[in-house]
Amino acid sequence: MSGDITPCVWFDGRVREAAHFYVDLFPGSRIERDDDFMSIIEISGQRLQLLNGGPQFPQTCAFSLVVPCVDQAELDHYWDALIADGGAEQQCGWCSDRFGVNWQIIPADIESYLSAGPAVMDALMGMVRIDIAALVAAGTKGD
Repeated sequence: MSGDITPCVWFDGRVREAAHFYVDLFPGSRIERDDDFMSIIEISGQRLQLLNGGPQFPQTCAFSLVVPCVDQAELDHYWDALIADGGAEQQCGWCSDRFGVNWQIIPADIESYLSAGPAVMDALMGMVRIDIAALVAAGTKGD
């Protein structure tokens, strides 16, 4: 293989706007290519190709980008930024941004919470934005 595997995210316009938004949001990110047809960016060490392909294939939850957060403040920061200006909240820490791209904004150690038992999964299923303190509390209640 001659290179890294790079996810391609299909857009119906606004590729440049999305590229700049993502690079500004995630520290240490950069733009490698920036034009009206395609942008190539690196965010949090992940290279992404943003393609202005048109309306034929709209975004779905079948593809999402996962943002593992170290604490509630970081989770809230990314959540608020991604749903601003036309994004949408979804269940269990999922949201879509104003470009229609789907994201999972989760605690970095989500597996440790979920391993505490079914009560944590029940709590998670009732959330939109994840509340880390509520997951911890659900895990300490026992089953």
